[in-house]
Amino acid sequence: TRLWYLVAAAFAVFILLCVITITLTHIRRRKEKNATEEGEMLEQLSEELQTRRLQLSDALRSAVEQRARLSIVNGMMPLIDRMKIAIHKGNLEYATELADEIDKQNALLTKWIKLRKGIIQPKIETFALQDILNIIAKNSSLLNRQNIALDIPPTTISVKADHTLTLFIINTLVDNARKAIGNHGIITVSCTENTESGYAEISVADTGAGMTDTQVAHLFEYKVIQDNAATPSHGFGLVNCRGIIDRYRKLSSVFSVCTIMAKSTLGSGTTISFRLPLVAKTMLLTLLCCLASTTFATGNSTNGMTHNDSIA
Repeated sequence: TRLWYLVAAAFAVFILLCVITITLTHIRRRKEKNATEEGEMLEQLSEELQTRRLQLSDALRSAVEQRARLSIVNGMMPLIDRMKIAIHKGNLEYATELADEIDKQNALLTKWIKLRKGIIQPKIETFALQDILNIIAKNSSLLNRQNIALDIPPTTISVKADHTLTLFIINTLVDNARKAIGNHGIITVSCTENTESGYAEISVADTGAGMTDTQVAHLFEYKVIQDNAATPSHGFGLVNCRGIIDRYRKLSSVFSVCTIMAKSTLGSGTTISFRLPLVAKTMLLTLLCCLASTTFATGNSTNGMTHNDSIA
């Protein structure tokens, strides 16, 4: 009877230990979940704060520029009045000088407007890269007519960026690869991720003629655009792609991983890649999996030592 009492007591202690272990595990998981949610919320708030600061800085700069433009326009009004008077009096020489000065001021305003026109304002959102790849695959009719195969392996990677601008970059790289191949070739659009550094890399590779190191070094620079259809110049789209990536880097530290690069070898084709930040959830999930694996391994090691000690 006493033995049965001891067995029942041991069983009760075992049940109590299991309940305590399950409760502590549940509490730990809840804390990890809360910490993950708080970390994501904090990161989101930090990004929004930096975005708002950038928008405020742009708004202040725009306000100063608007005041400067208005000042130039107001300064042109007296010149116009003087030119009217000079024309009325028949002083054409003086009127011509005034007209030249007005043309200079107008040219300055025109140049100012052109510079402001090229500024990009990305709309940051979270999306799956597969959505964009599906759009690229559906619009491959031109490639099929040129006997160019489009290889797009599926991916589950999600990134944080502007959906439309990302589609523009990939579409531009595919179009440049098509021009480099000409006829009969393969274009491969692939996506990889680096969870440690927190970025996804999208690459567009072609089987074209390739480029020299000098051409690669100047690939993303401005080129003279000629209107002569017989000698078209390409590359302006790549400049826009570089401008988008540079604009990302100015948004916040999250986009510091953004970059665009090219690798090419004569006779072996060209690969152009760019990087975007991974979604925080993916990175945190990977980190939690690593922590769980480490904890499991440590637990097994501890149990093994305890078992050996008990045998000894």
